[in-house]
Amino acid sequence: MRVLIFLIWLTLGVVYGLIWMQRKPCCDSNASSTSSSNTKPISTTPLLIVPSESNSNVATPSESSPSLTTHRDNISPTKISTIEDAGCVLFRWGQSDPILKPCFEAFKDSITKSIRAGQTLELINEYYEQENQVMASANIGIIRSAKLKELFSKNINPDNIKLRSIARSDSTGKKDRLLYTLHTRQIFMNDQVKELDNKTLIYFKYASNQHENDILVNQYIDDLAEKLKNTKDVIKVVGHTDDDATAEHNLTLGLRRAQLIKDLLIARGIKASRI
Repeated sequence: MRVLIFLIWLTLGVVYGLIWMQRKPCCDSNASSTSSSNTKPISTTPLLIVPSESNSNVATPSESSPSLTTHRDNISPTKISTIEDAGCVLFRWGQSDPILKPCFEAFKDSITKSIRAGQTLELINEYYEQENQVMASANIGIIRSAKLKELFSKNINPDNIKLRSIARSDSTGKKDRLLYTLHTRQIFMNDQVKELDNKTLIYFKYASNQHENDILVNQYIDDLAEKLKNTKDVIKVVGHTDDDATAEHNLTLGLRRAQLIKDLLIARGIKASRI
């Protein structure tokens, strides 16, 4: 009888283990985020997308839909801390409590001072998929970011801090050493401008090439122009609309929106040939 009970217990343990191994990691604190950064390196290239209401090729009926997109051909990263820069914050395998080195306060201050008007601080922590199995809880990368948010909130409004995580699969040789997992970057994320990994959305008034808030747009354009001056990147600006009007009207409106962004960048010293 004891042997039978032991065999049943062992079988259940194996089944439970197989089910546990099938868990899929989540990699963003925001359900609406579209980043697939668990397999790709972080891209911080500003791409400009301005919401519009109509395009002969793209139907976006919502009045708040993005109406413009901008792409850069030779992508170079914007301000983002490297793993080495973030070496003032370490984590043990399978644990979420940060280990702060003496340089942490200076590191935190430098990040805080680098945030410009209208920007949000994004805290991004790597984690290994096997760590989640050890934790037996939610995404450990997000938990790490959340605990660091508590520390950064002493200098920054918590509403201006966004959390993300990146899943890594190969954990060879990582379990017995302290982990450098933190990345930071400063992005624009508000009602008017949304800076994503591979594009930026800028919103226009419905059926217009005017913005709802010029201050927020100009803050982003100022930042983008400054970054472009330090690179040789070429950007592509694409205006979008919905399909409420005629194709001819929508084409004209989309081009006017794209031209407005181009003019703003030219006024800040960016050559037209780069746009």
